[in-house]
Amino acid sequence: MTSRVVRHRVRRGAAVVAGAVAVLSAGVLATQWALAASPTSPVPAASTSPSVPATPAPTGSPTPAATPSSTPAPTHVPAPTPTAVTPAEVPVVVLGRGGAVDHLGVEADVDAVSAHLTQLFGGPPEVTPLGLCPGGHGPGSYLRWGTLSLLVSTDRGTVMGADVRAPHPEEDAPWRAVDVRTAEGVRVGDPLAAVRAAHPDLRVPGSRTEPVATPPYFSAVGGSPDSYTFVTAGTDPGSPVTAVVSGWDCGE
Repeated sequence: MTSRVVRHRVRRGAAVVAGAVAVLSAGVLATQWALAASPTSPVPAASTSPSVPATPAPTGSPTPAATPSSTPAPTHVPAPTPTAVTPAEVPVVVLGRGGAVDHLGVEADVDAVSAHLTQLFGGPPEVTPLGLCPGGHGPGSYLRWGTLSLLVSTDRGTVMGADVRAPHPEEDAPWRAVDVRTAEGVRVGDPLAAVRAAHPDLRVPGSRTEPVATPPYFSAVGGSPDSYTFVTAGTDPGSPVTAVVSGWDCGE
């Protein structure tokens, strides 16, 4: 009985082992079938590029974008360079002794002197008829261009004298400005001291009203008609010349 029990157990153990082997074989076959059925995914190749560190984000407040202005910026325009203005040349008339005007000489022809001065002053003279004034040489007249006057003899047709005086502030001036001076350079407006410096032989100021000397005062050089007479309102060295008489005039 004992040997029968042993054989029965041996046969049972062999059956159990055979079942386990069958189960393992079935599992291996199922696994191989599943692997064969699923596609194989490719494995990505490793990157050979060097790694670049990430740029850090900027910190702080963002700068606002500029807003375009609707008003254009002003354009700088350089200031124009001022042009130098050359003053107009003033004509010069030289008054010599004896009524001589420029190069025309003593007792020059009236028409020649008148044409010369009309060109310089830019217009004809004003004419004032006179009686027997011009040095006792018959009737005459005054020809005036602004502050310059000629004493002429009608009978002779010559210039007997000339004078230049200070302009009157209310007087019309249709003539061009002309610089009238003596041969020594004395002008109306110069002080009496300048006259004396130009003419050391100047006689002391006197007056035509005798016996008391009262203004205006007359300081003379030479003898009539080859003379100058300088008229002033005073006798001190600073007194300005108000008129210059050359040659004859109607007061002599």
